[in-house]
Amino acid sequence: MFADGRLEKPPTATTPADGRVMVYDANLMIETAQADTLHARLPAFAARYGGYVVRSSLDQTQIRVEATRFRQALTEVEAMGKVLNRNVAASDVTDQYRDIEIRIANAEAARKRYLELLARAEAVPAALDVEKELERLNGEIDRLKGQQNRLSTLVSLSTITVNTRRVEPPVRLGPLGFVFYGLAKAVGWLFVLPS
Repeated sequence: MFADGRLEKPPTATTPADGRVMVYDANLMIETAQADTLHARLPAFAARYGGYVVRSSLDQTQIRVEATRFRQALTEVEAMGKVLNRNVAASDVTDQYRDIEIRIANAEAARKRYLELLARAEAVPAALDVEKELERLNGEIDRLKGQQNRLSTLVSLSTITVNTRRVEPPVRLGPLGFVFYGLAKAVGWLFVLPS
């Protein structure tokens, strides 16, 4: 981290110029007659945008796409049907990301000091105590780096959740359909008197 608080290595190219680290998510409700086709198209769509499918069910698919192409991908998904509901959220995770960076740096500095103590330890009990603390620090560093990697993934790959509501296509009558429709109207007219 720089002295002014900016990140030395921003997690992605989507980090704004002011050094903020952002996570973008969208949740869509789309009405379509071809919901199965729409959900079947989303895995290839996500791959085209540098992402993948997180989960998929009958009426919902959640995908991740490159954050740099999030708006473009969102526009394309919205064109796949009639959008009934749209919720786009941006979360600022800069403080969380910086906190993890600082905690990793502190734990690594402590590990370095313990390694120096271990090299100078003459008594076995003292060496065992230092090794025990080193083991705890290594576990803490691994846990923090796992959190950092997860957060970096959320920053670099935006989430789009697509929910579908099926709409039945309008019924189109064939030649016999018109005959029976007309017959039904005529029979109805015979039994119902106008008021």
